[in-house]
Amino acid sequence: MVTIKINDTGLEALRSEIERLARKANKLNLSPVVMTVTGTELITEESTGEKYHIHTVNVTGETVKIAGWQFAATLDNESGVATMIRKVPGFSVDIPVQYYETGTNCEHCNKNRQRKDVYLLHSEERGEWRQVGSTCLVDFLGHGNAESIAKYLEEIQNMLGNFSGDEGGDSEGGYFGFGAVVEIETLDFMAMAAAAIRTNGYTSGTAARDSYGEKTSTKDQV
Repeated sequence: MVTIKINDTGLEALRSEIERLARKANKLNLSPVVMTVTGTELITEESTGEKYHIHTVNVTGETVKIAGWQFAATLDNESGVATMIRKVPGFSVDIPVQYYETGTNCEHCNKNRQRKDVYLLHSEERGEWRQVGSTCLVDFLGHGNAESIAKYLEEIQNMLGNFSGDEGGDSEGGYFGFGAVVEIETLDFMAMAAAAIRTNGYTSGTAARDSYGEKTSTKDQV
């Protein structure tokens, strides 16, 4: 489970991504990732008095296991120096140290060449690990959709990294981007509108458009 703190705009963006991934999961015959809003608080910015919601969201999903092997992580060795390991959300077993320096070798075909996608698999029953290149996944796992499933899990990793600020996707994070949606209480808004009318008079949207930029509508002044 990943916990994310996010504003209104971010919440809608996250919901949209979850729905997109659910459609992909359905095509792959997998259980979809689920988001649950567990709490909402109204934050007041001290310096401006602006108010906005911050939502606490839990994102959960089932682990994927094929032929006794579970997807554990994506290995990124583009730098050629050290391997960046991005755990699959929900995978909690500690990854052996050697895989942080293993490069792009595939332990299925035993060919060591530059690869774009390398995945780490774990068999709890056997107590074994395998680093497998994307083109060998189908042969190693004996599943026609193995590579597509790996890509799907990587998309979940990327989504959680974008929204939680944690690339591994396995810890609590907070992302307050997406341009905070500011809320103004009704009474405050009415007071601001009245002040604008007293100062500049009331200008409708139509009148503002017809003035070709010389006037600003009262709505836009508030």
